[in-house]
Amino acid sequence: MSLDVSTHASLLARLKDDGDAAAWRAFDDRYRDVVFAFARRAGLQPADADDVVQEILAAAHRALPEFEYDRARGTFRGWLRTAVVRAATRRRRRGGDALDHAATAPESLTEPGVDPELDAHFEAEWRRYHVRLATAKVRAESNAKDFAAFEAVAVDGRVPAEVAAALGLSVDSVYQAKSRLLKRLRAHVAEQVRDEG
Repeated sequence: MSLDVSTHASLLARLKDDGDAAAWRAFDDRYRDVVFAFARRAGLQPADADDVVQEILAAAHRALPEFEYDRARGTFRGWLRTAVVRAATRRRRRGGDALDHAATAPESLTEPGVDPELDAHFEAEWRRYHVRLATAKVRAESNAKDFAAFEAVAVDGRVPAEVAAALGLSVDSVYQAKSRLLKRLRAHVAEQVRDEG
């Protein structure tokens, strides 16, 4: 899977056209893993987590063509968080029984009985999603050696001197690649968060 790196706002705008299959594939690519990982972190078995994904994708397909961005009424992220938390809560309560596919788009997180811990799990998955998306952008705009150095040192925690020797770079170049790409990664994450509204 490769993440579509178009802006969140432009993707939501494209979803207004129910016939834009590429936009729906991009939406699926972008949010399926977030929902599945959240559901697993919430304690659901893989099959139940996949059912939550299907419920959310179906709800999004019903709701997004009519979705109007209005900051006063909330954001897509807020809608998604609420829908996912509610779906996982229902699934956990039922111990894996059939989901309520008639669920409507949520208004808030104040539904009685929703486990507040699940909200924290969703936020953690949302942050990981932003890092994955930003990492895909940084990889696409970087040369292979710089990205390999960044990934080895910043992500894998390898020793810069070893990475430099393995990649045929100077230790200074490895430190510079790490610093430069980490700065771009942070900038992309900040931009994505702003783009959410």
